[in-house]
Amino acid sequence: MASITIKLADQKSIELDEGSTAEDLAKKLNLTAPDQALAASINGVHCDLSQPLTDGDEVKLISFADPEGKKIFWHSSAHILAQAVLRLWPNAKPTIGPPIENGFYYDFADLQITDEDLPKIEKEMEAIVKANYKTEKEILANKEAGLKAFANNKYKSELIEEFQDVVLTTYRQGEFFDLCRGPHVPYLGKVKALKVLKLSGAYWRGDPRREMLTRVYAITYPDRKMLKEYLYRLEEAKKRDHKILGPK
Repeated sequence: MASITIKLADQKSIELDEGSTAEDLAKKLNLTAPDQALAASINGVHCDLSQPLTDGDEVKLISFADPEGKKIFWHSSAHILAQAVLRLWPNAKPTIGPPIENGFYYDFADLQITDEDLPKIEKEMEAIVKANYKTEKEILANKEAGLKAFANNKYKSELIEEFQDVVLTTYRQGEFFDLCRGPHVPYLGKVKALKVLKLSGAYWRGDPRREMLTRVYAITYPDRKMLKEYLYRLEEAKKRDHKILGPK
């Protein structure tokens, strides 16, 4: 079989079989731990690990330690949150779910829940992670195909209508799919610890003239110790705030 030569981030080169993907490269380098090889930068473009490689490509495998790796990990996790919410409340309408400095959130229309519902969401997210769904990128033929795919969600349709000369893509995991440009982690089993943190309200697109949505905040990690440390820091910060704001 013919081979290709790939240049790595440390300027070393490695040979792979022709037709190999970034995931094949990760396996050859033994970068298979949950925090490793979440996605790849191929010639400076962020891609899924399923992306085929060609001779001469310059490849950097993105890990959770990289700032971009955290964004990819947490945005992938936002899809897990949306999938869990839809399983519990099928009439909810997912809008957007970006990564933030620590974790991520997802905004939903037609969703009325309280803090008492957060453990249910967390339990459903854990079930989805345990299923270890593969994430699959799908390219939509055109804007009309996108509008058809999201015909029952006016928020997604509004976003699609505004796109100009953009290749529309979705990501699927199990029964759930969402409008997204990616990249995503290859398998949801990369998530080893998660916590649904809180609820808040948010206007659609930050416009007080638009609908009020329900925002669900959460955080995930590829290691349980990382989550434990984050929750400890969060609790300590709350204690400091209480001391500052408390009676003197």
